[in-house]
Amino acid sequence: MSLRKVAVALSGGAALGLAHVGALKAMEEFGVRPSFLSGTSAGSIIGAMYARGLSVAEIEDVVLSIIEDL
Repeated sequence: MSLRKVAVALSGGAALGLAHVGALKAMEEFGVRPSFLSGTSAGSIIGAMYARGLSVAEIEDVVLSIIEDL
């Protein structure tokens, strides 16, 4: 049996924050959970929430509430 590890790098940019959430959501739908996360700027915030154990739905709620406040 071969064990594969997946690493994800999330880029910076406020507009990409929601795109990162969508990418993580798609990965979960396919049963892929990253073993390693890295990110810069907005990507580091999304990655930190995900690594901390927040669900993708919870992260999406946080991001959307921030966008609504702008």
